[in-house]
Amino acid sequence: MITLFVIVAALLSLNLYALSCSPRTSRIPFAVAVVALVVAILGPFAGVLRLPLPSNFLLLWLLFIPIAAICAVAATLLGILALASQTFTPRSPQPNPGTASIVLAPAAPKPVSSGPVSGRTRFSQHRRWILTMLPAVVILVAAGLNLATPLRLVHESVQGIETSTGTVVGDTRYGATFTSAVSGDVTGAFTASVNYRPAYPRPALTHLATGGSWSLAVYRQGQYQGTVFGPVGTGTLHWNVDVTEGAISVDLQVTGGTGTYLGVHGHAHFSGSLLHTTYPPTVGGNLDLDLNR
Repeated sequence: MITLFVIVAALLSLNLYALSCSPRTSRIPFAVAVVALVVAILGPFAGVLRLPLPSNFLLLWLLFIPIAAICAVAATLLGILALASQTFTPRSPQPNPGTASIVLAPAAPKPVSSGPVSGRTRFSQHRRWILTMLPAVVILVAAGLNLATPLRLVHESVQGIETSTGTVVGDTRYGATFTSAVSGDVTGAFTASVNYRPAYPRPALTHLATGGSWSLAVYRQGQYQGTVFGPVGTGTLHWNVDVTEGAISVDLQVTGGTGTYLGVHGHAHFSGSLLHTTYPPTVGGNLDLDLNR
């Protein structure tokens, strides 16, 4: 992710500087590149700025980001080619027909002015560099702060039900699914589909998790923030002697996210219990999340 920010920041600075220095006829490609880069930046920075954007809007930006980046690179190359063609195109003299060619002595060079004019020129050049580099510096600083700060959702309460018992193949049960509501500092919907063996519960038996997937849709103050997801890692489900309550402990890997959590990684852990005293069975416990970018 940081490499992407560096590339975008460098391209943005290059195009802004080219806009300030190049002739008007060569500015159009650079202007198009700047607009495309701004479009490419808005998607990732929705997560950096924690903007509560709708999920369909965020998914639309995820589609436009690579297209905008490609357009920005292409427009930058076209602008450089146009600028180079104007710079290196020789201008042949146009003699007046019917007149003799006259060789003129080279004009004496104009003296280089010094003093306040030179100082103002240097100040103008420095100001141009500062203005063109400022967006890149802001982008890199914001990205660095966001990457260095962990996004921790600690000890959230989870309550839900078992929505599917899954499918048994041999001694393994695939796709036992649980849907739960999360409450605490954040609210959301936690869903997990777990594979485990042995397939059937028995008194004092311990099931071992063998895979699966999970996701957590996060809301803050009623606004959708994004979704965190990943595979199910190692874990156990240990039944009591009458097979009415099982103690759950499972590790969850965080491999990505959407919206505010675009590009996150880390790990999570769920600990709780599964009750077979009601139908459908209920699940409850705590979800600990440790997220980083």
